[in-house]
Amino acid sequence: MTTITYTGNALGSVEHWEKPSEHRAPVVVPDDELSIYLERGWIKVGTASITVEYKRAEELDGQKLDALRQQLQTVRAENQQRENAILNAISKLTAIGYAEAA
Repeated sequence: MTTITYTGNALGSVEHWEKPSEHRAPVVVPDDELSIYLERGWIKVGTASITVEYKRAEELDGQKLDALRQQLQTVRAENQQRENAILNAISKLTAIGYAEAA
């Protein structure tokens, strides 16, 4: 694991300035991006230091695999629903055709 500490500008809205809260974290941007955010209506409410613990590649690969497996399950479920709808339509048409022929 690699740990890096970043320092930047803490930005928020008027509500952040009037009522700081641990539940409403500010947006943190570096100095070279500050003017872009200020032009878009953000206000600088302070400065921030953020420590990021980067995971090892092996850990990230495991998380990627888990996410892909979950995505595969979702796709399979969606496709099963589509297949069932088609089979149901075939069944209804087959039943109607059989009833008309009799």
